[in-house]
Amino acid sequence: MKKKLQNLLEELNHGLVERQEAVKLSLLAALAGEHMLLVGPPGTGKSMIARRISECFNNSGDGAENDYFEYLLTKFSTHEEIFGPLSISELKADRFKRNTSGYLPTVKVAFLDEIFKASSSILNALLTILNERIYHNGTERQKVPLQSLIAASNELPVGQDELNALYDRFLVRCFVDYVSADNLPKLFEHTNAEPIATCIGEDELESIRSAACAVVIPKIIQEAIQAIWMKHKEAFREDRREQLSDRRLKKVMQILRISAATNGRFAVDLSDLVVLKHCLWNSQENAKKVQDLVLKVLFQYGRGTYAGVENGSNYLAAQMVTQSDSVVEGYGGSGSPDDPFLVGNVDQLQGLARPEIGMQGYSFRQTADIDCSGVDSLGIECFSGSYDGFGYIISKSREKNEYPASSWNAVFKDVKNGSVIHNVALDGFNLTGNARGAIIRGCRTNWSIIAGCAYDCYVESCMAGDHIVMGLIVEGCTLSKCISTSYLVGRFHHTPGDAVACEIKDCFAYHTNAFGGNQDDNQFFSAGECGGLLRGVSVGSLIERCYVSGVVSHLSSGAVLAGIAHVCDKSQIKNCAVGHLSAGVLGVRVNPGIANVINGGVLSNNAAGWKLDLPDGEQDPNGPNGRNIENLDFRRKFFEETLGWDFDETWGWDDDMREPVMLPDFLGGTNVGAGMLTQKIKANIWL
Repeated sequence: MKKKLQNLLEELNHGLVERQEAVKLSLLAALAGEHMLLVGPPGTGKSMIARRISECFNNSGDGAENDYFEYLLTKFSTHEEIFGPLSISELKADRFKRNTSGYLPTVKVAFLDEIFKASSSILNALLTILNERIYHNGTERQKVPLQSLIAASNELPVGQDELNALYDRFLVRCFVDYVSADNLPKLFEHTNAEPIATCIGEDELESIRSAACAVVIPKIIQEAIQAIWMKHKEAFREDRREQLSDRRLKKVMQILRISAATNGRFAVDLSDLVVLKHCLWNSQENAKKVQDLVLKVLFQYGRGTYAGVENGSNYLAAQMVTQSDSVVEGYGGSGSPDDPFLVGNVDQLQGLARPEIGMQGYSFRQTADIDCSGVDSLGIECFSGSYDGFGYIISKSREKNEYPASSWNAVFKDVKNGSVIHNVALDGFNLTGNARGAIIRGCRTNWSIIAGCAYDCYVESCMAGDHIVMGLIVEGCTLSKCISTSYLVGRFHHTPGDAVACEIKDCFAYHTNAFGGNQDDNQFFSAGECGGLLRGVSVGSLIERCYVSGVVSHLSSGAVLAGIAHVCDKSQIKNCAVGHLSAGVLGVRVNPGIANVINGGVLSNNAAGWKLDLPDGEQDPNGPNGRNIENLDFRRKFFEETLGWDFDETWGWDDDMREPVMLPDFLGGTNVGAGMLTQKIKANIWL
């Protein structure tokens, strides 16, 4: 159904300019059985949108007129014009009844222009139709098949209390203005008005609504909705125009479920809640305030997005520790996944160092930024459980050269098997020295590393100031959608730093020359060989769809640098690319290809973003140098069609640099959760 709706939206938008949002919201409202208000001047295509929406629900396929009704209301409009003329034959029998065929009470989709200019008697009749789908035709209660009423107005009924009840019936509101100057040339293009070929039948509509009934609203989403409601109430405490009725809350739940179901999900997620910015304002001057309020709350909660809310996260959800209700002095909550212990200050964070708290498989959630500058060490030697940082920061002021290797400068020295660490933001700290059998997701540090050693771990959507994993032990790990501003898997002292039996997919090593080539800062790196992503891969590892670019300064003179990895030992490197890679240290030999040493490994369909003067046969996507092309010839189309990269949900494109980027929110210094939420919004067909 999601694919069908995407095709339908393309049809609905054909020939329309800057009307995508209005079209999407109108269709979503209709599927939910709700009503839509379009606000804007005449001549902006409001009635055309309504006509096209009506065609979606014309199941007969013959364009029958009684599927759609439209009318321009004025203060002189009569009941006959909207609800039908009186039946003469019924009058002769002393019965008051209207002949409603072809009028508003008998259609599926209706469009009423300038709705708030109608007389009070018409407006009162509309109230029952919109809310109960009933029209009082004389002494009869006539059922109305109305799927959705799309109304339009040049102005909103502010200060007209008699119109508030009707106004509240329109759950979704959208502004429609004249086409911007930049897109005016598109109006000169000739487009044929073709009928809408894709229709939503009664069975399909019923299927969508049945699926919506099965959609759950997870606790974390309920909390986000309540937070929006409370912040709205606080923001507009002195503005009586902005009142949210209980009816509006119930209707919001339904449209959120429809949004989730039509996106193929079994649970509402944060992206669905973006629709609320169109549902929670009454006065036009407050629309922007409501939008900012909604998005601020969502990105706050986006920092703590629970994997269990997302599709395809059964693996992560299965790893979540399930713990019976417990009580620990000094902490709110019960320690279960649904009711975690709350950590809001440095004392509560340090409390995790106590084995009876931090080693019992409890769930924790951070509730505020925590400044640890007043303590020498957090002292959390071992942790076993679930810790959700919710995007709040754990910070400590440090100098860059202050790097106590013995403790890894980490919040958690050791993270034990089965633990889940996610959405932790660190300033002046690393995340963990050692992790075994853990899930680390959505974490970021501006200091150095996510993990020192990692064995059998799943690391996703993380960002590090230097390395995701330092590289003493990197075995049996999966790294996905991670960003490092140095090597993804680093080198420490003279250890190789190879990844053994690992999968590294959709990762970005963006070298920023952070140490500036200072030899004192390079003391941890040998003068041996390395690659832009990591030194080497071995024993059945896979590197796929990864990108490397920038200036590498972490090597000493005499080192050899390859594009992706120096060694590919019995492993695969495929569909990867290297941008402009250079060394910030004199005497480093740079091979801008993919790998230097191939020991039983397989390289396939890779590319290097520069033109090399190589002998015939060496410009081979299955060879060590990959397909060699100049940076200027890199195109998004090349990455999509030739390398098979996903630019809808995983990668972005930097037009200025002419290269791919991952989750631009990360590189701008914002939180990881915001990047995840951005992905979800892009994937939601209604946004």
